[in-house]
Amino acid sequence: MNSLDRRSFVKTLSAASTPLWLPGCGGSDAVSQPAPIYPRVESANPLGFVGHLQKGTEGGYEPVVTGKLPAGLAGTFYRNGPGVFSRGAERKGSITDGDGMIRMYRFNNGKVSYRARLVQTDKLREEEAAGKFIYGTWTSPLPPGGKRTQGSPNQAGVTTVVRNGKLYAHDEVNPPWTLNPDTLESIATDNVGIADPSGLKAHTRVDEKTGEWILFDTSFNPTAPSHSAYIVSADGKTTTQRTIPVGANVPLNYMHDFFVTGSSVMLHLQPALPDFAKLRTGVPFAKSLTWQAGLGTKLAILSRASGVEPIIAETESRWMWHSVNAYERGNEIVADFVGYDTPDHFVEIAGNEPAWYAYMQGRKGSYVNPGKLRRLVVNKTTKRTREEILDSSNNEFPVVDKRVHCHEHRDIYFLQAPGNALWWSRVVRFDAQTGASEGYDFGPGYFLNEPSFAADASRQVNLAKPDEGWLLVPVFEAATGISSLAVFRANALADGPIASVRLRTQDPFAFHGSWQAA
Repeated sequence: MNSLDRRSFVKTLSAASTPLWLPGCGGSDAVSQPAPIYPRVESANPLGFVGHLQKGTEGGYEPVVTGKLPAGLAGTFYRNGPGVFSRGAERKGSITDGDGMIRMYRFNNGKVSYRARLVQTDKLREEEAAGKFIYGTWTSPLPPGGKRTQGSPNQAGVTTVVRNGKLYAHDEVNPPWTLNPDTLESIATDNVGIADPSGLKAHTRVDEKTGEWILFDTSFNPTAPSHSAYIVSADGKTTTQRTIPVGANVPLNYMHDFFVTGSSVMLHLQPALPDFAKLRTGVPFAKSLTWQAGLGTKLAILSRASGVEPIIAETESRWMWHSVNAYERGNEIVADFVGYDTPDHFVEIAGNEPAWYAYMQGRKGSYVNPGKLRRLVVNKTTKRTREEILDSSNNEFPVVDKRVHCHEHRDIYFLQAPGNALWWSRVVRFDAQTGASEGYDFGPGYFLNEPSFAADASRQVNLAKPDEGWLLVPVFEAATGISSLAVFRANALADGPIASVRLRTQDPFAFHGSWQAA
Protein backbone atom coordinates (compact mmCIF):
# COMPACT_ATOMS: atom_id res chain seq x y z
CA MET A 1 0.00 0.00 0.00
CA ASN A 2 1.40 3.39 -0.96
CA SER A 3 1.94 5.79 1.91
CA LEU A 4 0.48 9.31 2.00
CA ASP A 5 1.91 12.36 3.70
CA ARG A 6 -0.39 14.08 6.17
CA ARG A 7 -1.38 16.85 3.76
CA SER A 8 -2.34 14.33 1.04
CA PHE A 9 -4.24 12.23 3.60
CA VAL A 10 -6.28 15.23 4.73
CA LYS A 11 -6.96 16.25 1.14
CA THR A 12 -8.16 12.74 0.29
CA LEU A 13 -10.50 12.59 3.26
CA SER A 14 -11.86 16.06 2.62
CA ALA A 15 -13.46 14.78 -0.59
CA ALA A 16 -15.76 12.48 1.41
CA SER A 17 -19.42 13.38 1.85
CA THR A 18 -19.73 12.47 5.59
CA PRO A 19 -18.19 14.05 8.74
CA LEU A 20 -14.70 12.77 9.51
CA TRP A 21 -12.56 12.42 12.63
CA LEU A 22 -8.81 12.73 12.29
CA PRO A 23 -6.37 11.57 14.97
CA GLY A 24 -4.35 14.47 16.34
CA CYS A 25 -6.81 17.06 14.98
CA GLY A 26 -8.83 17.87 18.09
CA GLY A 27 -9.62 14.37 19.37
CA SER A 28 -13.12 13.35 18.44
CA ASP A 29 -14.19 16.78 17.18
CA ALA A 30 -15.69 16.52 13.69
CA VAL A 31 -13.95 18.30 10.85
CA SER A 32 -16.65 20.50 9.33
CA GLN A 33 -17.08 20.31 5.60
CA PRO A 34 -17.40 23.70 3.90
CA ALA A 35 -20.23 23.92 1.41
CA PRO A 36 -18.91 23.57 -2.14
CA ILE A 37 -18.65 26.84 -4.02
CA TYR A 38 -20.51 25.31 -6.98
CA PRO A 39 -22.51 22.30 -5.73
CA ARG A 40 -23.16 19.50 -8.19
CA VAL A 41 -26.60 19.27 -9.80
CA GLU A 42 -28.17 15.86 -10.41
CA SER A 43 -29.75 16.77 -13.72
CA ALA A 44 -30.37 19.90 -15.70
CA ASN A 45 -32.07 21.17 -18.83
CA PRO A 46 -29.38 21.23 -21.56
CA LEU A 47 -31.00 24.42 -22.89
CA GLY A 48 -31.18 25.99 -19.44
CA PHE A 49 -28.95 28.84 -20.56
CA VAL A 50 -31.80 30.24 -22.70
CA GLY A 51 -33.00 31.93 -19.51
CA HIS A 52 -29.62 33.66 -19.54
CA LEU A 53 -30.56 35.50 -22.73
CA GLN A 54 -32.55 38.32 -21.17
CA LYS A 55 -32.18 42.07 -20.82
CA GLY A 56 -29.35 42.96 -18.48
CA THR A 57 -29.79 44.79 -15.20
CA GLU A 58 -27.90 48.05 -14.88
CA GLY A 59 -26.51 49.37 -11.61
CA GLY A 60 -23.69 48.91 -9.17
CA TYR A 61 -23.16 47.17 -5.83
CA GLU A 62 -20.83 44.91 -3.86
CA PRO A 63 -21.53 41.26 -4.80
CA VAL A 64 -21.45 38.38 -2.34
CA VAL A 65 -18.12 36.55 -2.33
CA THR A 66 -17.96 32.84 -1.52
CA GLY A 67 -14.49 31.52 -0.74
CA LYS A 68 -11.61 33.99 -0.52
CA LEU A 69 -10.37 36.42 -3.15
CA PRO A 70 -6.56 36.54 -3.31
CA ALA A 71 -5.04 39.86 -2.25
CA GLY A 72 -2.86 39.84 -5.37
CA LEU A 73 -5.90 39.92 -7.63
CA ALA A 74 -5.89 43.68 -8.11
CA GLY A 75 -7.35 45.43 -11.13
CA THR A 76 -10.48 45.78 -13.24
CA PHE A 77 -12.22 43.16 -15.35
CA TYR A 78 -14.42 44.51 -18.14
CA ARG A 79 -16.84 42.37 -20.16
CA ASN A 80 -18.95 43.24 -23.18
CA GLY A 81 -21.80 41.47 -24.91
CA PRO A 82 -25.49 41.77 -25.79
CA GLY A 83 -27.47 43.34 -22.97
CA VAL A 84 -30.80 43.51 -24.83
CA PHE A 85 -31.98 40.37 -26.63
CA SER A 86 -35.71 41.16 -26.79
CA ARG A 87 -38.23 43.98 -26.99
CA GLY A 88 -41.84 42.94 -26.57
CA ALA A 89 -42.43 39.78 -28.57
CA GLU A 90 -39.45 40.44 -30.85
CA ARG A 91 -36.28 38.37 -30.30
CA LYS A 92 -32.88 38.91 -31.82
CA GLY A 93 -31.96 36.44 -34.55
CA SER A 94 -29.07 34.73 -32.77
CA ILE A 95 -27.14 34.64 -29.50
CA THR A 96 -24.49 36.83 -31.13
CA ASP A 97 -26.77 39.83 -31.65
CA GLY A 98 -27.88 42.57 -29.27
CA ASP A 99 -27.17 45.98 -27.77
CA GLY A 100 -23.90 46.19 -25.90
CA MET A 101 -23.65 46.23 -22.12
CA ILE A 102 -20.40 46.71 -20.22
CA ARG A 103 -19.89 44.85 -16.95
CA MET A 104 -17.10 46.01 -14.66
CA TYR A 105 -15.62 44.03 -11.74
CA ARG A 106 -13.10 46.04 -9.71
CA PHE A 107 -10.84 44.00 -7.42
CA ASN A 108 -8.77 45.47 -4.60
CA ASN A 109 -7.28 44.00 -1.43
CA GLY A 110 -9.51 40.91 -1.39
CA LYS A 111 -12.72 42.83 -2.15
CA VAL A 112 -14.74 43.44 -5.31
CA SER A 113 -17.34 45.88 -6.62
CA TYR A 114 -19.59 45.44 -9.66
CA ARG A 115 -21.21 47.84 -12.11
CA ALA A 116 -23.11 47.34 -15.38
CA ARG A 117 -24.35 49.88 -17.94
CA LEU A 118 -25.74 49.67 -21.44
CA VAL A 119 -23.69 51.50 -24.04
CA GLN A 120 -25.78 54.52 -24.96
CA THR A 121 -25.51 54.22 -28.72
CA ASP A 122 -27.78 56.27 -30.97
CA LYS A 123 -29.62 53.05 -31.86
CA LEU A 124 -30.22 52.10 -28.25
CA ARG A 125 -31.56 55.51 -27.23
CA GLU A 126 -33.95 55.60 -30.16
CA GLU A 127 -35.29 52.09 -29.55
CA GLU A 128 -35.54 52.60 -25.80
CA ALA A 129 -37.70 55.66 -26.43
CA ALA A 130 -39.87 53.76 -28.92
CA GLY A 131 -40.10 50.64 -26.75
CA LYS A 132 -39.47 48.40 -29.75
CA PHE A 133 -36.81 47.38 -32.25
CA ILE A 134 -36.54 49.83 -35.13
CA TYR A 135 -33.47 48.58 -36.97
CA GLY A 136 -32.40 45.33 -38.53
CA THR A 137 -29.04 44.13 -37.28
CA TRP A 138 -26.45 41.70 -38.51
CA THR A 139 -28.39 38.50 -37.71
CA SER A 140 -31.87 40.02 -37.30
CA PRO A 141 -34.20 41.18 -40.09
CA LEU A 142 -35.64 44.66 -40.36
CA PRO A 143 -38.74 44.71 -38.14
CA PRO A 144 -42.10 45.73 -39.69
CA GLY A 145 -42.11 49.47 -40.23
CA GLY A 146 -38.45 49.72 -39.29
CA LYS A 147 -35.75 52.00 -40.68
CA ARG A 148 -33.32 50.81 -43.33
CA THR A 149 -29.66 51.69 -42.90
CA GLN A 150 -26.47 51.32 -44.90
CA GLY A 151 -24.94 48.32 -43.14
CA SER A 152 -25.70 47.30 -39.57
CA PRO A 153 -26.30 50.04 -36.96
CA ASN A 154 -23.70 50.30 -34.22
CA GLN A 155 -24.55 48.19 -31.15
CA ALA A 156 -21.07 48.38 -29.52
CA GLY A 157 -21.65 44.93 -28.07
CA VAL A 158 -18.72 42.57 -28.64
CA THR A 159 -15.29 43.48 -27.20
CA THR A 160 -13.57 45.95 -24.87
CA VAL A 161 -10.14 47.58 -24.90
CA VAL A 162 -8.63 50.17 -22.55
CA ARG A 163 -6.31 52.65 -24.26
CA ASN A 164 -4.89 55.94 -23.00
CA GLY A 165 -7.58 56.51 -20.37
CA LYS A 166 -10.51 55.46 -22.57
CA LEU A 167 -12.60 52.31 -22.52
CA TYR A 168 -13.51 51.23 -26.06
CA ALA A 169 -16.58 49.12 -26.81
CA HIS A 170 -16.39 47.47 -30.24
CA ASP A 171 -19.17 46.16 -32.43
CA GLU A 172 -18.86 43.47 -35.11
CA VAL A 173 -18.53 46.34 -37.58
CA ASN A 174 -18.55 50.13 -37.06
CA PRO A 175 -16.23 52.45 -35.13
CA PRO A 176 -15.92 51.76 -31.40
CA TRP A 177 -17.76 53.71 -28.74
CA THR A 178 -15.70 55.25 -25.95
CA LEU A 179 -16.75 55.17 -22.31
CA ASN A 180 -15.42 56.46 -19.02
CA PRO A 181 -13.48 53.46 -17.61
CA ASP A 182 -14.51 54.31 -14.03
CA THR A 183 -18.20 55.21 -14.37
CA LEU A 184 -19.00 53.42 -17.68
CA GLU A 185 -20.60 56.63 -18.93
CA SER A 186 -20.91 56.53 -22.73
CA ILE A 187 -19.05 59.36 -24.46
CA ALA A 188 -18.94 59.10 -28.27
CA THR A 189 -17.69 57.05 -31.18
CA ASP A 190 -14.00 57.29 -32.08
CA ASN A 191 -12.55 56.67 -35.53
CA VAL A 192 -9.09 55.92 -34.01
CA GLY A 193 -7.44 57.85 -36.83
CA ILE A 194 -9.09 55.88 -39.66
CA ALA A 195 -10.68 57.80 -42.53
CA ASP A 196 -13.57 55.32 -42.90
CA PRO A 197 -14.02 53.21 -39.74
CA SER A 198 -17.43 51.83 -40.78
CA GLY A 199 -16.05 48.34 -41.46
CA LEU A 200 -13.86 47.96 -38.36
CA LYS A 201 -14.11 44.50 -36.85
CA ALA A 202 -14.65 43.63 -33.20
CA HIS A 203 -11.32 41.98 -32.49
CA THR A 204 -8.08 43.89 -32.07
CA ARG A 205 -4.64 43.16 -30.59
CA VAL A 206 -2.27 45.22 -28.49
CA ASP A 207 1.42 44.39 -28.80
CA GLU A 208 2.49 44.96 -25.21
CA LYS A 209 6.15 45.15 -26.24
CA THR A 210 5.64 48.11 -28.57
CA GLY A 211 2.39 49.53 -27.20
CA GLU A 212 0.90 49.46 -30.72
CA TRP A 213 -2.77 48.69 -31.21
CA ILE A 214 -3.63 46.65 -34.32
CA LEU A 215 -7.13 46.61 -35.85
CA PHE A 216 -8.56 45.30 -39.11
CA ASP A 217 -11.55 45.75 -41.39
CA THR A 218 -13.25 44.68 -44.58
CA SER A 219 -14.47 47.31 -47.02
CA PHE A 220 -17.44 46.21 -49.14
CA ASN A 221 -17.01 49.24 -51.39
CA PRO A 222 -18.51 47.99 -54.68
CA THR A 223 -15.83 49.71 -56.79
CA ALA A 224 -12.78 48.88 -54.66
CA PRO A 225 -13.42 46.16 -52.03
CA SER A 226 -10.44 45.42 -49.80
CA HIS A 227 -9.14 44.14 -46.48
CA SER A 228 -6.95 46.37 -44.32
CA ALA A 229 -4.93 46.31 -41.13
CA TYR A 230 -4.30 49.45 -39.07
CA ILE A 231 -1.45 50.06 -36.65
CA VAL A 232 -2.14 52.74 -34.04
CA SER A 233 0.91 54.10 -32.21
CA ALA A 234 1.26 53.71 -28.45
CA ASP A 235 0.24 57.34 -27.85
CA GLY A 236 -2.72 57.04 -30.22
CA LYS A 237 -1.54 59.93 -32.38
CA THR A 238 -0.54 58.04 -35.53
CA THR A 239 -2.43 55.38 -37.49
CA THR A 240 -0.84 53.60 -40.46
CA GLN A 241 -2.69 51.37 -42.91
CA ARG A 242 -1.80 48.17 -44.77
CA THR A 243 -4.33 47.21 -47.46
CA ILE A 244 -4.80 44.32 -49.86
CA PRO A 245 -7.42 44.64 -52.63
CA VAL A 246 -9.97 41.91 -53.19
CA GLY A 247 -9.05 39.90 -56.28
CA ALA A 248 -8.71 36.42 -57.73
CA ASN A 249 -6.76 35.09 -54.70
CA VAL A 250 -8.29 37.44 -52.12
CA PRO A 251 -12.02 36.74 -51.59
CA LEU A 252 -14.51 39.25 -50.25
CA ASN A 253 -15.40 37.14 -47.25
CA TYR A 254 -16.66 37.37 -43.68
CA MET A 255 -14.19 36.99 -40.82
CA HIS A 256 -14.46 37.80 -37.13
CA ASP A 257 -10.87 37.61 -35.86
CA PHE A 258 -7.32 37.65 -37.17
CA PHE A 259 -3.68 36.91 -36.27
CA VAL A 260 -0.93 39.37 -35.34
CA THR A 261 2.77 38.62 -34.81
CA GLY A 262 5.64 40.92 -33.94
CA SER A 263 6.13 41.73 -37.63
CA SER A 264 2.99 40.68 -39.50
CA VAL A 265 -0.80 40.71 -39.64
CA MET A 266 -2.33 37.51 -41.07
CA LEU A 267 -5.94 37.61 -42.24
CA HIS A 268 -7.83 34.30 -42.23
CA LEU A 269 -9.90 34.57 -45.42
CA GLN A 270 -12.24 31.67 -44.72
CA PRO A 271 -14.68 30.68 -47.50
CA ALA A 272 -17.71 32.32 -45.86
CA LEU A 273 -19.03 34.55 -48.63
CA PRO A 274 -22.02 36.92 -48.49
CA ASP A 275 -24.78 36.42 -51.03
CA PHE A 276 -25.43 39.93 -52.33
CA ALA A 277 -28.63 38.89 -54.09
CA LYS A 278 -30.04 37.82 -50.72
CA LEU A 279 -28.83 41.04 -49.11
CA ARG A 280 -30.73 43.08 -51.66
CA THR A 281 -33.96 41.36 -50.56
CA GLY A 282 -33.42 42.44 -46.94
CA VAL A 283 -31.88 39.25 -45.54
CA PRO A 284 -29.53 40.10 -42.61
CA PHE A 285 -25.84 39.99 -43.44
CA ALA A 286 -25.02 36.93 -41.32
CA LYS A 287 -27.91 34.94 -42.77
CA SER A 288 -26.71 35.70 -46.30
CA LEU A 289 -23.44 33.85 -45.72
CA THR A 290 -22.72 30.74 -47.75
CA TRP A 291 -20.03 28.23 -46.84
CA GLN A 292 -18.03 27.32 -49.97
CA ALA A 293 -15.64 24.70 -48.64
CA GLY A 294 -14.20 23.91 -52.06
CA LEU A 295 -12.51 27.31 -52.21
CA GLY A 296 -10.23 26.61 -49.24
CA THR A 297 -8.97 29.32 -46.90
CA LYS A 298 -6.63 32.03 -48.15
CA LEU A 299 -4.12 33.58 -45.75
CA ALA A 300 -3.21 37.20 -46.49
CA ILE A 301 0.02 38.17 -44.70
CA LEU A 302 0.52 41.94 -44.41
CA SER A 303 3.75 43.29 -42.99
CA ARG A 304 3.50 45.71 -40.07
CA ALA A 305 6.40 47.56 -41.74
CA SER A 306 5.87 49.69 -44.84
CA GLY A 307 7.06 48.82 -48.32
CA VAL A 308 6.70 45.02 -48.03
CA GLU A 309 4.55 43.16 -50.55
CA PRO A 310 1.67 41.05 -49.15
CA ILE A 311 2.01 37.25 -49.17
CA ILE A 312 -0.91 34.96 -50.05
CA ALA A 313 -0.85 31.35 -48.85
CA GLU A 314 -3.55 28.68 -48.96
CA THR A 315 -4.79 26.15 -46.42
CA GLU A 316 -7.82 23.94 -45.70
CA SER A 317 -11.31 25.36 -45.31
CA ARG A 318 -11.79 26.19 -41.65
CA TRP A 319 -14.29 28.47 -39.96
CA MET A 320 -12.63 30.57 -37.26
CA TRP A 321 -14.43 32.67 -34.72
CA HIS A 322 -11.41 33.22 -32.51
CA SER A 323 -7.67 33.07 -32.79
CA VAL A 324 -5.54 32.27 -29.76
CA ASN A 325 -2.32 34.07 -30.62
CA ALA A 326 0.43 34.02 -33.25
CA TYR A 327 4.19 34.54 -33.30
CA GLU A 328 7.25 34.30 -35.53
CA ARG A 329 9.57 31.28 -35.45
CA GLY A 330 12.35 31.93 -37.93
CA ASN A 331 10.65 32.39 -41.30
CA GLU A 332 7.45 30.74 -40.09
CA ILE A 333 4.28 32.08 -38.54
CA VAL A 334 2.88 29.87 -35.78
CA ALA A 335 -0.83 30.60 -35.38
CA ASP A 336 -3.09 28.86 -32.84
CA PHE A 337 -6.87 29.08 -33.15
CA VAL A 338 -10.17 27.27 -32.70
CA GLY A 339 -11.30 26.05 -36.12
CA TYR A 340 -14.43 24.26 -37.34
CA ASP A 341 -14.52 21.95 -40.37
CA THR A 342 -17.87 23.55 -41.21
CA PRO A 343 -19.83 26.26 -39.37
CA ASP A 344 -23.13 24.37 -39.23
CA HIS A 345 -23.81 25.92 -35.80
CA PHE A 346 -24.06 29.40 -37.40
CA VAL A 347 -24.41 29.11 -41.19
CA GLU A 348 -27.24 27.21 -42.85
CA ILE A 349 -25.76 24.17 -44.57
CA ALA A 350 -27.86 21.57 -46.43
CA GLY A 351 -31.06 23.04 -45.02
CA ASN A 352 -30.10 22.72 -41.35
CA GLU A 353 -31.22 25.08 -38.60
CA PRO A 354 -28.01 26.49 -37.09
CA ALA A 355 -27.87 25.98 -33.33
CA TRP A 356 -26.92 29.56 -32.50
CA TYR A 357 -30.18 30.74 -34.06
CA ALA A 358 -32.29 27.87 -32.73
CA TYR A 359 -31.13 28.49 -29.15
CA MET A 360 -32.93 31.85 -29.13
CA GLN A 361 -36.22 29.98 -29.60
CA GLY A 362 -35.46 27.19 -27.14
CA ARG A 363 -34.55 24.60 -29.79
CA LYS A 364 -31.34 22.62 -30.19
CA GLY A 365 -30.72 23.12 -33.90
CA SER A 366 -27.67 21.72 -35.70
CA TYR A 367 -24.20 21.66 -34.14
CA VAL A 368 -22.39 18.64 -35.63
CA ASN A 369 -18.89 19.98 -36.22
CA PRO A 370 -17.09 21.07 -33.05
CA GLY A 371 -14.48 23.76 -32.71
CA LYS A 372 -11.06 22.10 -32.39
CA LEU A 373 -7.97 23.75 -30.97
CA ARG A 374 -5.58 23.86 -33.92
CA ARG A 375 -2.07 25.05 -34.77
CA LEU A 376 -1.38 26.45 -38.24
CA VAL A 377 2.25 26.89 -39.34
CA VAL A 378 2.89 29.05 -42.41
CA ASN A 379 6.23 29.32 -44.18
CA LYS A 380 6.44 32.86 -45.55
CA THR A 381 9.04 31.90 -48.18
CA THR A 382 7.54 28.73 -49.66
CA LYS A 383 3.93 29.67 -48.73
CA ARG A 384 3.42 26.10 -47.57
CA THR A 385 1.18 25.46 -44.60
CA ARG A 386 0.63 22.61 -42.19
CA GLU A 387 -2.02 22.12 -39.55
CA GLU A 388 -2.00 20.18 -36.28
CA ILE A 389 -4.99 19.47 -34.03
CA LEU A 390 -3.99 20.25 -30.46
CA ASP A 391 -7.34 19.31 -28.88
CA SER A 392 -10.19 17.67 -30.80
CA SER A 393 -12.98 18.27 -28.27
CA ASN A 394 -15.79 20.83 -28.62
CA ASN A 395 -13.90 24.01 -27.74
CA GLU A 396 -14.36 27.78 -27.95
CA PHE A 397 -13.30 31.15 -26.52
CA PRO A 398 -9.52 30.62 -26.35
CA VAL A 399 -7.37 33.19 -24.52
CA VAL A 400 -3.80 33.70 -23.36
CA ASP A 401 -2.11 36.16 -21.04
CA LYS A 402 -2.45 39.35 -23.10
CA ARG A 403 1.13 40.30 -22.24
CA VAL A 404 2.31 37.68 -24.75
CA HIS A 405 0.03 38.80 -27.59
CA CYS A 406 1.96 38.79 -30.91
CA HIS A 407 4.80 36.81 -29.30
CA GLU A 408 5.40 33.25 -28.15
CA HIS A 409 2.92 31.86 -25.65
CA ARG A 410 2.75 28.73 -23.54
CA ASP A 411 -0.58 28.35 -21.72
CA ILE A 412 -3.88 28.49 -23.63
CA TYR A 413 -7.20 28.67 -21.78
CA PHE A 414 -10.53 27.80 -23.37
CA LEU A 415 -14.03 26.46 -22.75
CA GLN A 416 -15.12 22.94 -23.57
CA ALA A 417 -18.49 21.21 -23.95
CA PRO A 418 -18.04 17.62 -22.73
CA GLY A 419 -19.62 14.79 -24.70
CA ASN A 420 -22.73 15.88 -26.59
CA ALA A 421 -23.47 18.85 -24.31
CA LEU A 422 -24.96 21.91 -26.02
CA TRP A 423 -23.04 24.52 -24.04
CA TRP A 424 -19.64 24.83 -22.42
CA SER A 425 -19.35 23.68 -18.79
CA ARG A 426 -15.63 22.86 -18.59
CA VAL A 427 -12.66 25.22 -18.49
CA VAL A 428 -9.28 23.94 -19.73
CA ARG A 429 -5.62 24.96 -19.60
CA PHE A 430 -3.54 23.55 -22.46
CA ASP A 431 0.26 23.65 -22.27
CA ALA A 432 1.48 24.33 -25.82
CA GLN A 433 5.04 23.30 -24.88
CA THR A 434 4.26 19.87 -23.45
CA GLY A 435 0.83 19.09 -24.92
CA ALA A 436 -0.52 18.41 -21.42
CA SER A 437 -3.87 19.78 -20.30
CA GLU A 438 -5.94 20.06 -17.15
CA GLY A 439 -9.41 21.32 -16.52
CA TYR A 440 -12.42 21.65 -14.28
CA ASP A 441 -15.97 20.69 -15.24
CA PHE A 442 -18.76 22.45 -13.34
CA GLY A 443 -21.20 19.77 -14.47
CA PRO A 444 -24.82 20.02 -15.67
CA GLY A 445 -26.74 23.19 -14.92
CA TYR A 446 -23.73 25.50 -15.18
CA PHE A 447 -23.16 27.44 -18.38
CA LEU A 448 -19.86 29.21 -18.95
CA ASN A 449 -18.77 32.22 -20.97
CA GLU A 450 -15.30 33.26 -22.14
CA PRO A 451 -12.54 32.97 -19.49
CA SER A 452 -10.05 35.80 -19.01
CA PHE A 453 -6.52 35.61 -17.67
CA ALA A 454 -5.82 38.07 -14.85
CA ALA A 455 -2.11 38.59 -14.53
CA ASP A 456 -0.39 38.96 -11.20
CA ALA A 457 1.22 42.36 -11.80
CA SER A 458 4.05 41.51 -9.39
CA ARG A 459 5.23 38.63 -11.63
CA GLN A 460 6.70 38.76 -15.11
CA VAL A 461 5.90 36.41 -18.00
CA ASN A 462 8.00 33.26 -17.69
CA LEU A 463 7.61 30.71 -20.48
CA ALA A 464 9.75 28.24 -18.53
CA LYS A 465 6.80 27.42 -16.28
CA PRO A 466 2.99 27.63 -16.29
CA ASP A 467 1.32 31.00 -15.85
CA GLU A 468 1.17 32.62 -12.44
CA GLY A 469 -2.06 34.51 -12.07
CA TRP A 470 -5.79 33.84 -12.01
CA LEU A 471 -8.47 32.78 -14.44
CA LEU A 472 -11.84 34.55 -14.28
CA VAL A 473 -14.73 32.47 -15.61
CA PRO A 474 -18.30 33.86 -15.94
CA VAL A 475 -20.90 31.26 -14.89
CA PHE A 476 -24.68 31.13 -15.24
CA GLU A 477 -26.28 28.95 -12.56
CA ALA A 478 -29.54 27.65 -14.01
CA ALA A 479 -30.83 26.30 -10.68
CA THR A 480 -30.81 29.78 -9.10
CA GLY A 481 -31.18 31.91 -12.23
CA ILE A 482 -28.25 34.10 -11.24
CA SER A 483 -24.75 34.62 -12.57
CA SER A 484 -21.37 34.60 -10.92
CA LEU A 485 -17.68 34.96 -11.65
CA ALA A 486 -15.55 31.96 -10.69
CA VAL A 487 -11.94 32.64 -9.73
CA PHE A 488 -9.28 29.97 -10.31
CA ARG A 489 -5.56 29.77 -9.81
CA ALA A 490 -4.56 29.76 -13.46
CA ASN A 491 -1.97 27.00 -13.07
CA ALA A 492 -4.22 24.77 -10.94
CA LEU A 493 -7.59 24.61 -12.67
CA ALA A 494 -8.18 21.01 -11.63
CA ASP A 495 -8.29 22.13 -7.99
CA GLY A 496 -11.51 23.99 -8.73
CA PRO A 497 -12.53 27.57 -8.02
CA ILE A 498 -11.00 29.31 -5.01
CA ALA A 499 -13.74 31.96 -4.93
CA SER A 500 -17.00 32.99 -6.52
CA VAL A 501 -18.34 36.52 -7.01
CA ARG A 502 -22.13 36.10 -7.05
CA LEU A 503 -24.36 38.72 -8.63
CA ARG A 504 -27.92 39.53 -7.60
CA THR A 505 -29.44 38.60 -10.96
CA GLN A 506 -28.63 36.84 -14.21
CA ASP A 507 -25.99 38.47 -16.37
CA PRO A 508 -26.84 38.13 -20.07
CA PHE A 509 -24.53 36.10 -22.25
CA ALA A 510 -21.44 38.18 -22.98
CA PHE A 511 -18.70 37.56 -25.48
CA HIS A 512 -15.40 38.99 -24.45
CA GLY A 513 -13.56 40.41 -21.50
CA SER A 514 -10.34 42.29 -20.82
CA TRP A 515 -8.28 42.48 -17.65
CA GLN A 516 -6.54 45.67 -16.58
CA ALA A 517 -4.08 45.19 -13.73
CA ALA A 518 -4.08 47.91 -11.07
